[in-house]
Amino acid sequence: MRGEGPVWGDGDAALWFVDIKRGRLHRYDPATDVRRSIDIGGQASFIAATDAGALLIGSGSR
Repeated sequence: MRGEGPVWGDGDAALWFVDIKRGRLHRYDPATDVRRSIDIGGQASFIAATDAGALLIGSGSR
């Protein structure tokens, strides 16, 4: 796995990153040392945090 485009989530104090080829969004919580993965159903090209605390995910041509 290659972690691409890491983004720090201020609201949840976690590191978010994508696995482009496998189309997975990953969340790592350093306070608990827990990592979760979410299948987003296609290749993810980037993630970005919004001012509202949400994540914007770029995937394919959608």
